[in-house]
Amino acid sequence: MTPEGIKRFLCDHVVAGGEIVQVAEQRPEFSNYRFYYKAIISVAGFPRGLFVEFVLVDDDPSDPAVHIVNAHEQL
Repeated sequence: MTPEGIKRFLCDHVVAGGEIVQVAEQRPEFSNYRFYYKAIISVAGFPRGLFVEFVLVDDDPSDPAVHIVNAHEQL
């Protein structure tokens, strides 16, 4: 699994209408963000899916941008 592969899985998930969950940020080390976002993506070889956590870095409605900050097999 590469960063590019995770990005592709996340993009495909969003385009297909997959669920994205917004979570109020409460961790002190990420206090500069009000929210983080997460998705659990169906991926072969990951029985419970791939967990991807990301933050919104540009909320432009026509061209938003995120940084992926965590990805691992969903536990």
